[in-house]
Amino acid sequence: MSNVNNHLGQKLRELRGDKTIYQVAKEVQIDRTQLKRYEEGRIPADEVLEKLAQFYDVPFDALRIMGFEDQFPVDSRQRQILIKWVKSLSNDIP
Repeated sequence: MSNVNNHLGQKLRELRGDKTIYQVAKEVQIDRTQLKRYEEGRIPADEVLEKLAQFYDVPFDALRIMGFEDQFPVDSRQRQILIKWVKSLSNDIP
């Protein structure tokens, strides 16, 4: 797995906090095995990211780029391009 995938998984684990995988999976209505895979670095589909964003009360776009933005320095052009690209993807979703 890439560093980006591992970073996203780490962020998902941090958001889960003290709750168990079972608790979160039940509330989000996804399989706990899948949630474990996401926390291990598998990238969730947008529908699942939307459910997780709602559950963790974070903006969908923020969760979408959560594994990516820290790969670039805060003021870097690459980071700004990435954020702009992710936002454009969100605009394309009906």
